[in-house]
Amino acid sequence: MKQSSSVVGPRVRPLLLYGLLAGLTVLVLFVRRPDQFLAPYIWVEDGAKLLPDFLTYGWSSFFMPVQGYLILATKLLTLSSFSISFLHFATVSLAITVISTAAVVVFIAAAPTDLKLKPLCAAVVLLIPTDPEVFAVGEYIFWWAGLLILLALVWTPGGGANWARWFAIGFGGLSSPIILPLSVLFVLRAWRLRGRREELVTLAVVLAVVAIQASVMLSTTDRVASLNVVSWQELRAVIERFFGSFICGSCEMSGRTRVVMGAVVLTLIVGASIRMPLTYKLLLLSLLLIVATTIQRNPASILNPYSAGPRYFFYPYVLLSWLLISVAASSTWISLRIGAAAIVGCAIAVGLTHLSRYHTHINWEQQVRSCAASKIYGLPVHFDGTSAPWVLQLKGDDCSKMVERSLFGSL
Repeated sequence: MKQSSSVVGPRVRPLLLYGLLAGLTVLVLFVRRPDQFLAPYIWVEDGAKLLPDFLTYGWSSFFMPVQGYLILATKLLTLSSFSISFLHFATVSLAITVISTAAVVVFIAAAPTDLKLKPLCAAVVLLIPTDPEVFAVGEYIFWWAGLLILLALVWTPGGGANWARWFAIGFGGLSSPIILPLSVLFVLRAWRLRGRREELVTLAVVLAVVAIQASVMLSTTDRVASLNVVSWQELRAVIERFFGSFICGSCEMSGRTRVVMGAVVLTLIVGASIRMPLTYKLLLLSLLLIVATTIQRNPASILNPYSAGPRYFFYPYVLLSWLLISVAASSTWISLRIGAAAIVGCAIAVGLTHLSRYHTHINWEQQVRSCAASKIYGLPVHFDGTSAPWVLQLKGDDCSKMVERSLFGSL
């Protein structure tokens, strides 16, 4: 009996851990977006772009870009929800979103990566100190899929499960444009670990995905990409918003104070990299590349983790959390370990005071029934949840056909 217990125990413990993480995900998603559970609804491009495309092209719209790039994770979730039950789309979409988010969180803890304290890294993703814009909303699931790329980047050399790593790159890379800047780091990793066949295959997968995303982006925009010169004022805003606001983004304090706090955080994570392994350096470079890419699209001075584009802080704050956890867990300098742990603890504590987001309740099923009973109907689509919603003009026949075409649900 003792021998059996010693064999079964190590197998059961990870399953219990993954179950706890999945349960924690459901609980945190509910706390962060309670109205999305109590009154689930359609949001932004799901209503403005994906629904009209699905009406016209059906599943052929799966490979159509949104905002100039592929977001296959969102397309798969939303189009599946339309197909399962258009009448109950909002509820179905929420259920798949919660399951998908839990799967990503568990994958962070289970994947053979070099992240330190992987269960904590998985849990902290749920508690990043921002407005929960990308939480529990199907349209934003591609932000979560992008985390898979970061995990593939810090995969343990020789850790096995290469099929999972290549899937993470393929699915994540065809769901999020961050694969483009991060591809440089996969090249760097392959060079540092040259001689390993799996690294060359991984790099080939990355380059294939990059080629697909880049070709789509080039074919759907007339804008010629150009680098904007970063002024001192913009650099100051970057330090304030992406590093200082991580500690206390919702606190009443001067911008100068946040700049000082941000400089401290930046100095800590860069200074710690001197004695940290390749994985840490890749995470640090990922953070800097993503921030640099973000400010080419949106100036840091107009962004805010709680009130203006909080989604743009998702990856930076996740990476900051992972970096600080790594320092706290493995730095040879006790002062750095204490400082890193204190920063993460403070960030989470302050974030808990602004954990939840609410929105105006609109009954999706009632909207669909009203649409089907009308000749022309203006379907409201949530934009930020509190302002006047966007309006999508639909024919009543279109709503009826969507209901009839879906697997379950009837008027």
